[in-house]
Amino acid sequence: MARCSKPVTVFLLWALLMFSWCKASRISPNGYDHSYKRFKSDSLINRREDITGLRSFVRASLRTPTTVSVSDFGAKGDGKTDDTQAFVNAWKKACSSSGAVNLLVPEGNTYFLKSIQLTGPCSSIITVQMFGTLSASQKRTDYKDISKWIMFDGVNSLSVDGGGTGVVDGNGETWWQNSCKRNKAKPCTKAPTALTFYNSKSLIVKNLRVRNAQQIQISIEKSSNVQVSNVVVTAPADSPNTDGIHITNTQNIRVSDSIIGTGDDCISIESGSQNVQINDITCGPGHGISIGSLGDDNSKAFVSGVTVDGAKLSGTDNGVRIKTYQGGSGTASNIIFQNIQMDNVKNPIIIDQDYCDRSKCTSQQSAVQVKNVVYRNISGTSASDKAITFNCSKNYPCQGIVLDKVNIKGGRATCTNANVVDKGAGFLFLTQRNTSKPIQQLLNSSKMAERGGERGVERGGERGGHGRGFGGGRGDRGGRGRGGRGRRGGRTSEEEKWVPVTKLGRLVADGRIKQIEQIYLHSLPVKEYQIIDMLIGPTLKDEVMKIMPVQKQTRAGQRTRFKAFVVVGDGNGHVGLGVKCSKEVATAIRGAIILAKLSVVPVRRGYWGNKIGKPHTVPCKVTGKCGSVTVRMVPAPRGAGIVAARVPKKVLQFAGIDDVFTSSRGSTKTLGNFVKATFDCLQKTYGFLTPEFWKETRFSKSPYQEYTDFLASKALPSSKTETVVEDQA
Repeated sequence: MARCSKPVTVFLLWALLMFSWCKASRISPNGYDHSYKRFKSDSLINRREDITGLRSFVRASLRTPTTVSVSDFGAKGDGKTDDTQAFVNAWKKACSSSGAVNLLVPEGNTYFLKSIQLTGPCSSIITVQMFGTLSASQKRTDYKDISKWIMFDGVNSLSVDGGGTGVVDGNGETWWQNSCKRNKAKPCTKAPTALTFYNSKSLIVKNLRVRNAQQIQISIEKSSNVQVSNVVVTAPADSPNTDGIHITNTQNIRVSDSIIGTGDDCISIESGSQNVQINDITCGPGHGISIGSLGDDNSKAFVSGVTVDGAKLSGTDNGVRIKTYQGGSGTASNIIFQNIQMDNVKNPIIIDQDYCDRSKCTSQQSAVQVKNVVYRNISGTSASDKAITFNCSKNYPCQGIVLDKVNIKGGRATCTNANVVDKGAGFLFLTQRNTSKPIQQLLNSSKMAERGGERGVERGGERGGHGRGFGGGRGDRGGRGRGGRGRRGGRTSEEEKWVPVTKLGRLVADGRIKQIEQIYLHSLPVKEYQIIDMLIGPTLKDEVMKIMPVQKQTRAGQRTRFKAFVVVGDGNGHVGLGVKCSKEVATAIRGAIILAKLSVVPVRRGYWGNKIGKPHTVPCKVTGKCGSVTVRMVPAPRGAGIVAARVPKKVLQFAGIDDVFTSSRGSTKTLGNFVKATFDCLQKTYGFLTPEFWKETRFSKSPYQEYTDFLASKALPSSKTETVVEDQA
């Protein structure tokens, strides 16, 4: 037995070692197993330390980036010596390396560079740590390509990090003095763009300062999946063509948390750009945020899916602008400008389809089509008499222009050949021509032309655009259909009488049901939104929470629609939520409002343990959920207010809740799920019994049973549209 025990012991030790090795191989390098649960005991970790130690060291060495410094290749950094070749050699070393590489430009030094092109593809993932200052040559002969100074060409997975200290200085004073825009006597010549990224995928630019570029400061061309954040771009207000960030033929790009002040556009978006997100930008001086110029030299241009959300513009020549040349073709569509503050801006909102930056432009018939543009939550002051300008083409009028909560003080609004939907005036369609009025007068007078224009669009389509507007004409003539006859100037619009088609609608229209609580008590289905209008319509308010483009890839190409989230409520215990997707923004908003009215539910208010005073909070703790988002509401004492994020706070205000504590978890950036979870919370306020509901309540007849004879009688005859005409003062 003694002789046999030794082999058995060796075998058991060998088996234990193999078992430990197999188990260790299943452990991911970040210390978690593939079920994303922590190890069950420290002792198990200790047993594996000897086995996994070497493997962890190898992995760590592979993950640690290699640092390549330009100083190791002869860069002086004294601001005088030409360091161009040292940068090229350092780039070649970094690009040919394997794994992750940091290309270091040390802080505190100034590197003098001529034109330089850093090309890919590279074997490594490169992070350029641009902590020092790059200074450009002012001699024209030092530029092989006169249009570029520093260019990254064909480099994927590139990061450029300035670390908060990095500066790209174009030394553009000499170039500006020789510009034909500043000196009319001199011929127009090209000038270099300071920093160009061409044909790059998965690009990150952050924590960098770019100043005094010879022409454009940062240009991103023919790239995809780009993030630009925390950059500061500056140049004098009179420096010519010094666009801050120029985006062309680029998809899926986000520019955020940046400060830009130049002599031209703060951000310019040109043809071929899709899915562009601009967030939290400070702009000024400059020419504002521009889409275009599009259609130059009779070219075809396409821009879609642009969202500017959160911007502050001060003292700029323009605010948010879309500019196209005559003679071009294509479309600029699905564009949203929202949550923007403008102070002392000359042209806050402008669409110009007759843009011309030359001494003479010829008049042409074709134009780039501008459609589905939303202006939402925009406020500020105009420094000129032109606050809103829609100068659209006669043959290709602007379509689906939405104004939602636009409040710009000073100036006038002019509109030519544009189909406008003003949310503030009640989702009105306007087809206007050669109109110039103060903004408030513009919005008020638009009510007079509503029905004629809307009917013309419904019958004849939107290809027209020649009907008169602003209550002075005949409404909108559609393309081929007959335009509906609007009322003459100074008269009100037509009002169609509601003809109910459901039992509940007939009872409400006849006045037999006068309170909405009668409907809720018997759980009667509401299938006509006019029922809500008749019962609580005068006190009902609506709010567009979000308008977002929704894209779907089909065999015919990419199909874009708009999804609108709308909340309605009377501030007195009734709230509804509607979501609608449609090809047109205006149609989506109208549909969402109708669905929101159909979904109006009662909201129970008043803490069950305290009956003092007017109900002001939720009765008890309640939780709502949608997707990954969970919203929890807790009763709050009187005077505490609504402690909530922006989205649930707006819904609670519409529901009439004055005091409540809220908490939320999950992906709250998904606004749709956030607002739905809040609405689910409010729906559940009547989902439980409190002491006052414990007593028995005798069940009464439902309205259908009570008014059986009325409902059995002959249905109400359909009446023709009645027209109410009143003279305006």
